[in-house]
Amino acid sequence: MKRVLFVLLALGIANTGTVEALAGSSAAPDGSPSGDEVRRVLGYYFAEDSSAPLLIETRLCSDIATEGESKNECTGELDPDTILADTDTYLWLNFLVPKQAKEPKVLIQFNHDGLTRQAREVSLSSGIRFRTWKRFKLDRPGRWTIDVLHDAADGARKLERIDLRVGSPPVADAAR
Repeated sequence: MKRVLFVLLALGIANTGTVEALAGSSAAPDGSPSGDEVRRVLGYYFAEDSSAPLLIETRLCSDIATEGESKNECTGELDPDTILADTDTYLWLNFLVPKQAKEPKVLIQFNHDGLTRQAREVSLSSGIRFRTWKRFKLDRPGRWTIDVLHDAADGARKLERIDLRVGSPPVADAAR
């Protein structure tokens, strides 16, 4: 049922009234959201005063799929304690961005020992499942944090903090 509702919305076949009627029409199977949960999410998505994107999920990845059924998905999910310095890594993010979002910007800060070493800005587009990613490379081992912030006119609001322990890359054997 959940998949049908989102497909109908995505195709423009249904509006929120249709979806609300369908969502409340029968009991949800185990594990599926209730009609009330679906109405609450859709209400936020379509409300004229919903301006803040909602961060649904973050992942650290070794790669991002660019085709096939897994397109735009994180592949090779990484443990935050296994990142190596000077190695390409992806921060994959999944957002719900309201249809009327007025400030759909996110800042990503890469911090080492309390100092911001890198910062990236991401502009988001309206969507129930807006996925994006940023490739990064941390230049030194140690403790790092990645802060994901919603950048609004009245200031930045932290959406998530990821703690990392970055290791040294393997040293090439000079004797070879």
